[in-house]
Amino acid sequence: MIAIDLVASIALRHVVQAGSSAVYTYRIPHRLHDLIAAGALVWVPLRTQTVQGIVLRIEEHLPDNVPVRLRDVIGVADPEARIPAAGLALAPWIATTYQVPLYQALNLLLPPGVQQEATHLWQATPAGMRATLGALPERERAVLYYLRSQGEQSTRDLHHVLHSSEKSLRDACELLQERGLITQGTALSAPRIRPRIERWARLLITPDELDRTLEDLSRAPKQQAVVRWLAEQAPESAAAVGAVYAATDTVLATLQALERKGVLTIEEREVRRDPLFDTNIPPDNPPALTPAQRRVWEPIQAALEGREEVPPVFLLHGVTGSGKTEIYLRAAARAMRLGRQVLVLVPEIALTAQLVRRFAARFPGKIAVLHSRLADGERYDEWRRLRRGDALLAIGSRSAVFAPLPHLGLIIVDEEHEPTYKHDSVPRYHARAVALRLAELTGSVVILGSATPGIESYHAARSGRYRLLEILERVSVARGADGLTYTQPLPLPPVRLVDMRHELQQGNTALFSRQLQAALHQTLAAGQQVILFLNRRGVASFVMCRDCGAVPKCPRCSSTFTVHNEAQEHGEHAAVMICHGCNYRELVPAFCPQCLSPRVKTFGVGTQRVEAEVQHLFPGRGPCAGIATVPRAKMPTAVCLICFSTTKPMC
Repeated sequence: MIAIDLVASIALRHVVQAGSSAVYTYRIPHRLHDLIAAGALVWVPLRTQTVQGIVLRIEEHLPDNVPVRLRDVIGVADPEARIPAAGLALAPWIATTYQVPLYQALNLLLPPGVQQEATHLWQATPAGMRATLGALPERERAVLYYLRSQGEQSTRDLHHVLHSSEKSLRDACELLQERGLITQGTALSAPRIRPRIERWARLLITPDELDRTLEDLSRAPKQQAVVRWLAEQAPESAAAVGAVYAATDTVLATLQALERKGVLTIEEREVRRDPLFDTNIPPDNPPALTPAQRRVWEPIQAALEGREEVPPVFLLHGVTGSGKTEIYLRAAARAMRLGRQVLVLVPEIALTAQLVRRFAARFPGKIAVLHSRLADGERYDEWRRLRRGDALLAIGSRSAVFAPLPHLGLIIVDEEHEPTYKHDSVPRYHARAVALRLAELTGSVVILGSATPGIESYHAARSGRYRLLEILERVSVARGADGLTYTQPLPLPPVRLVDMRHELQQGNTALFSRQLQAALHQTLAAGQQVILFLNRRGVASFVMCRDCGAVPKCPRCSSTFTVHNEAQEHGEHAAVMICHGCNYRELVPAFCPQCLSPRVKTFGVGTQRVEAEVQHLFPGRGPCAGIATVPRAKMPTAVCLICFSTTKPMC
């Protein structure tokens, strides 16, 4: 019987030049045949170094068919850091589409903290310890003397101490190694993230033996207290060693003494770092769907159950409050009942928390959270849960698209139009595009949800490449007297668009249209409140010379000034130009700085002008909402949500 060698194609971490696949071929020794598979993170030799690599594929070759002598894989770096098959197929597409080296694309699919470095270590041999130093050249003599006096040293340490160039130091070490005076070894740095291990103490005695054991320990009160406390921790009679220390005021020596007596055993257990550990989320029951929701749900259900040859991409266009999240929850529940995993993407970390609560309430213990604000240890544990299949649903921001989901069946992209799905640092990628490619590779159903779909997505739906599903009514959710949750449609508020050009033609030169003024009068007369929104601060949007068209800009950051009315020392107001980027301020010029024309005018409308108009139309009914803390670029401060004053409400 002919022995078959396994040959692996491996992408190396330290060879990541753009435009190069950096894939090398190595032989897998027989001792590693059962440990290495495609997607594994391994150690391999590269010239004189030891580097990490990812196995792309494994092939069988007879030794005679190998044209050159291949070097062997050294070992496995992390047995659990294995990229699924879909990830291995996705990485070349990312590398080609976004023009990044292959290993950088593969690195996106690895858990955090598994990267390690290998360092060369030099040590004097017995012959080197006896050698005559005077017979050696100066550089070699210095290296050998230092190794004999200080013991094993790394190349970096020798370079730092001996102040030698890397080439001369390497040549000296190689010559000493050829003479048999020093030997070379390799040390691997510890991984930055490891599974969290805690020691637990567990009683070995039965309840019937408890009284006799306590009697035998009557002369050791500390040990007796430990046994009595552990016996109270039903049903396992086990607890973390730290909890034992805190409860009984003991130390490790006490537990070790009990272990030697056969009363308890100290064992190590892996403890999951749970991002939702301190979150109390009550369970949730699914409400009945409205007719509009049911029309949307039926084709999604059919696709999940495999009633279509090619899993479609659904564009779920639903107005705000229409119940899109309930459709997501229904789809996730059906996919998980069919034995498939689910990926849910949200555009921002801030939105992750509220969506996590909805999914955790519906699927307790089945979700894994992935985003950049988690500690590396939490992300590492969540990654491993998904890879093992312990968690069926991954939810997170754009980086969650690289979660290890070997049984993926459904991808949900919430608020698919958001630009935050674009990763703006190397390696650059668009999470929505990556999710669509991942769906093709895994045969997954995709739901792109939004109240305002992206232009490209909406065009794809209108042209037939996506399936367009629409919910054009809002939903109210209420709990009935029987404790069940019910839904009912809500009508959308009426929206009226007014063309201000027609208002001007009909003699209305005010800021508000006649219809808006009438609606304000009617609402205030009924004792109700009004909110006026305008996404511009100040009095005017910008200043411009009517003769030459020059627009003043901030000398610090080149942003266009916004005009504000600010109170002066004597109670008067002056028009001030303010940069909203760096808070630079100038008075509005009386003459154009470019052409010296006096025809300098303000253009646009701001909230301060709206406030003045309201005060004119409705004296004593200013619109200020008070002072609240909101973030502003580079200067968090208290600012009025209506007039944007940073000192006190201007209205």
